[in-house]
Amino acid sequence: MAIEEDQIIGHGLSAQRFDELLTYQSGDLTAEPMGEEPSEEELQAFDSVVFEAECIDSEQDWFSDRKGGYDITYHRADEGDQ
Repeated sequence: MAIEEDQIIGHGLSAQRFDELLTYQSGDLTAEPMGEEPSEEELQAFDSVVFEAECIDSEQDWFSDRKGGYDITYHRADEGDQ
């Protein structure tokens, strides 16, 4: 997902506040929420930014999935192979 700072600012949020709101959206119990609890308007702005974000489809970005630089060889196991 790619979100530009201009998109965040365009919805009345700062990049720092967006990061704080993100901690309130997380279902991860290990993350401590940062900043003040969000208002309804901030949550709506947050949702708008996320819904307008450009998502990269893994089918289109297949090259970045293989950043390890290693080769993979496949072997078909026939009957009798151990």
